[in-house]
Amino acid sequence: MLLVNNLIFITALVALVSCQNDAEDESMKAACAQFAGQYTRPTSDNLYGPRCNVMMRAATKTQKEAREYCELQLPGRVIESNPGPKTMCLVEATTRCRKGFVLVLGMCYYFDKTKEWEYSYAGAECERIFSTVATLPHTYAVGVWKQRFAKIGQVWIQITEAHEHLVKNISAGDKPRGVALAFSGQHFEFIVAPNSLVRIDKEYKLQILCEYKPELTLAELRYLGDRFSEMYYPVLMMESGFMTRSSSHYNRPKENTYNGMCHNVLKAFGTTQKVEFHPDNDTLRDMAGHKSISFSRTPGVSVLDLRKMNTKNCVLDSDRFEVDNLREDYENYNIQFRVKQNIVCDNMRSVAVVHPRKTGETPILRVMSDSQRAPVWCKLGFTPHLKYEADPGYVLVPDMYNTMYQHRFFGQAMTWDKAEGYCVREGGHLSGFNSFKVMNLLLSLMPDHNDKNTPSHQKASWLGAKKNPKCLNRIGFSDDKDDPCYRTKNMLWQNNVATTEITNSMWLDAPNLPNPDNAGRNQHCLVLHANRNVYWAAKNGQGNLDDDTCTREFSFFCQKLAKKIPV
Repeated sequence: MLLVNNLIFITALVALVSCQNDAEDESMKAACAQFAGQYTRPTSDNLYGPRCNVMMRAATKTQKEAREYCELQLPGRVIESNPGPKTMCLVEATTRCRKGFVLVLGMCYYFDKTKEWEYSYAGAECERIFSTVATLPHTYAVGVWKQRFAKIGQVWIQITEAHEHLVKNISAGDKPRGVALAFSGQHFEFIVAPNSLVRIDKEYKLQILCEYKPELTLAELRYLGDRFSEMYYPVLMMESGFMTRSSSHYNRPKENTYNGMCHNVLKAFGTTQKVEFHPDNDTLRDMAGHKSISFSRTPGVSVLDLRKMNTKNCVLDSDRFEVDNLREDYENYNIQFRVKQNIVCDNMRSVAVVHPRKTGETPILRVMSDSQRAPVWCKLGFTPHLKYEADPGYVLVPDMYNTMYQHRFFGQAMTWDKAEGYCVREGGHLSGFNSFKVMNLLLSLMPDHNDKNTPSHQKASWLGAKKNPKCLNRIGFSDDKDDPCYRTKNMLWQNNVATTEITNSMWLDAPNLPNPDNAGRNQHCLVLHANRNVYWAAKNGQGNLDDDTCTREFSFFCQKLAKKIPV
């Protein structure tokens, strides 16, 4: 019988982590140069990000003051800080931002001093660059933003309930209003004290500050593991991340899920993307070098053949068994239990990881009791990734539901039906999308509409949506959300190329005539315009979609599933 006095359950909470070789962060490099600091490039294994060691020209008295000052002035994690007449700061960029964004206070920000937008378009503009309108995290962020972004004036932002009491209402009447941060306080529509939060008409045009939370990196994982070891239990660093244990004891949970157990353990890491983990061969090998626990418990149930079990004392006659290979998509994987009839040991369906006494030997898996209470091991690390390949001429495009598609622009002039037939022969259908992000990626594949050599039929492309059959003879669309001809339901994606409704802000409207208008009762097919300034469009149009006559000839996009490549 297995000894259970030191049993430890094992599970994992796995965050999707970006693992790119290029770990440089331009905002860290720029900030380090600004303060004449000593810049160090990231290590080749990306376990340590770029660092900056700088003496700041500001006096601080305490260690706390020094650390807080370094956090405000420099991007990245503060590794070391020393107070004095000059404050020493050593910071590390454990995360990184996309080109054009700046790392500030743990978030990536984008600011364009040359453009102003009405409130209703601010969110769409941020979404076009795969971000959202910035949320004020705390009041001292105002000073940091002002220092980091030159010529910032008045910007649309979002606020939390904690800052609602600081907002001053400027506009009167029933007009819709939005929240803005007035850095200078002077605008041609209003004058307030500098650095004020104001609620004003959404029709005013202000600058926008866009943000997104950077993805977890290997350097960030290493940093979080180090800090967790200092505060709680030592972590087991592995090639794919690290593992740490809970302080509470658990038996095997219902429905075979351990995510709830690990939620509180890993709450400090701020991850929300979770999948279950199981003890595959790579993880067992990673654990081989650690003198940690005599036993651990896996999530799920093993593929035990209970015909080989001794039903008297409920143990395996053989010492070990194997775990099945991972499923191809790695989603919600559970080790399956083959139920046999007339089994006496129905409380022995869990799997223990047995750590050999000799350091360096790979742990083995054995059966254990479901009811035994023990701590849970939780993992923060990488999910296994499939590799994908696109056919010649196609571009890989991830869908919002983590499905990988490939799209291709075809410049031939065809009607909608002929274009769809062409895509079918390619092994797919006319393209669709579930987000602004993918729509913008398709736009980037179209020729430059300002180029004189671009044919007119390539300035618009067919997509895989057609008019709702119930709306074929209707001019315009309904304002009733329950009506099948409501604006977002008026056009329907064909052949499951997309699943979400087409949002209002995606349409390119004519003056006083929003699309889809079904002019002439014969505009039944969806087209993507590369140029928002077509002759019939309203000025400053924000969308790119239009309904058009299906017999017209345009270029088109084809979409099909990407090819999976074994890793």
